[in-house]
Amino acid sequence: MRLIIIFMTTFAISACLPLKQSSYLASFVKEKPLSTLPEVRDVQVSGDRKTIKVENRAVVPYFEVIFHDINNPIFSETEESNEQINSKLVGIPVELLQRVTDQSYRYFMSEMKAQGIEILPISSLSNSQTYQKFLMSRTEEKVDVMSISPSGMKLPNLSDIKGKQISKIMDEMNASVMDVTLYVNHMDKIQDEASISTNGLKVEQKISVTSGSRMKFFGLEASRCQGYCLSPVVSAKLGKSIYSTEKVGDLVRKIKISEKIEPEKQTAMKQGDLKSQAIDLSRKAVDLSEKAIDWVSTLSAKDDDAAVYELHADPVEYEKIVSQILRDSTKKLVHGITYYDPSDIKADK
Repeated sequence: MRLIIIFMTTFAISACLPLKQSSYLASFVKEKPLSTLPEVRDVQVSGDRKTIKVENRAVVPYFEVIFHDINNPIFSETEESNEQINSKLVGIPVELLQRVTDQSYRYFMSEMKAQGIEILPISSLSNSQTYQKFLMSRTEEKVDVMSISPSGMKLPNLSDIKGKQISKIMDEMNASVMDVTLYVNHMDKIQDEASISTNGLKVEQKISVTSGSRMKFFGLEASRCQGYCLSPVVSAKLGKSIYSTEKVGDLVRKIKISEKIEPEKQTAMKQGDLKSQAIDLSRKAVDLSEKAIDWVSTLSAKDDDAAVYELHADPVEYEKIVSQILRDSTKKLVHGITYYDPSDIKADK
């Protein structure tokens, strides 16, 4: 009995020792590294860029610059959530946006040519029956955006599946296909940790081509490959927005609807006597607890209380700055989608 008690005591003490003191268990104990958020790259590339190196020409049936001219979304760097600013871009005609888009497309063509890819003219798409079925006009107004394509380019019928369209256009044109979308915003949030809702957003004017803007390349040769083949699709996307801190005009905060008092109501208040006001107030009295519950449940839905901002932009300054950041974004995306380190060839052998 005495031996049993000694044995159990010794076993209990050894069980309480730290695991790292046991040479037997040491090989099974590994420290878990601290988890860190991945760094957001300026350009995020998917697919194999070697796909483009075996191509020499492409046609572009899809090229859009999407201007957020009414409500301006704010994209987080990780694109996990979007916030919305009630805003309006004032003083910029559609003709200016068209001119900026045409300039952006010409610069895109020159950058691709510098990388060895000839971009076929828009007029060549007349040889594609699939493209000729595109039904939308080149300028399309949506709820919160103005979507502009280069002059002479049609926007696709959104009811069709783009993947099928691309495959058919590649065969009909005997060329690779590119799909380009660039998003332009005009406001951004001032960093304020205390702000937790759109009603409390502090904003500033900031013209930017936002994260999520992207280029896709669909390789003709890779699509026809049999056996072991490269990925036929290469995509480059902005991981971080490209912006300008230069001002393009005056930012005006509009009065909240709840702050407005109709003139006739002011007159009625002045003409009414205290007795009639007291009677009116007594009729509207409700239980405070019920009122509080109702107020809390409807607070988030009070869109009329959200501040509305207007950016009154100077057309000359706006065109200059937007053109520049579109060039900067295009250059970065083209480099991202086409750059191929020659040292990678040695690694493949």
